[in-house]
Amino acid sequence: MAGKNRTSLDWEDVRIFVALARHGSLSAAARAISVTHATISRRIESLQEALGERLIDRRQDGYVLTPAGTRALALATDMETAAATLSRGSSDDGLKGLVRVSVPPTLGQRFLAAELAKLSVKHPGLDLDVSTDLRNVSLERRETDVALRLGRLQNGDVIAKLLATLGFGFYASAKWCGRINDGVQPVFVGFDEANSYLPEAAWLARHFPRARVSFPNK
Repeated sequence: MAGKNRTSLDWEDVRIFVALARHGSLSAAARAISVTHATISRRIESLQEALGERLIDRRQDGYVLTPAGTRALALATDMETAAATLSRGSSDDGLKGLVRVSVPPTLGQRFLAAELAKLSVKHPGLDLDVSTDLRNVSLERRETDVALRLGRLQNGDVIAKLLATLGFGFYASAKWCGRINDGVQPVFVGFDEANSYLPEAAWLARHFPRARVSFPNK
């Protein structure tokens, strides 16, 4: 591809490239930025022609960045942040720019959304992009800037800080609590092996090691 004539760079191509790199699949990227699969494919091809390099490889489990794509993503993310700042036309010296935050669904919906709303009022120059997810996200691929998780990350070159200690407990009706006290083992809708690393899954296995667990259909 490097031998082809280059075309002019289109910001919309860059924006869609960032979305695909961040979300890892056509479907997820299309939902995030409200475009079709065909539009994403066409825009990625246009960007690769403009840069003269292949940026993304397709694999069975999704799309992955080539070395050239990783380099381009760092610059493209800076462009995304600059575009967000420029679109506001703000001239003050307060906090400004795009900040992506990834949080577990329950924490995001029941606590963090209200707190971030207060932060937006205090710092109107900030653009906050909040996504709810349980999976480990990649800071290297610029999937997020800040990630809140219910346990310490086991891999990745990141700076981690303990913010709070979260407790777990068994909550049920008085009838069920009485049955538990009588030695009856409950049946839980729990976590499969792929999610057994989650703190709440570890707590459940530790306190109810003989309980039956049903897994929801995916």
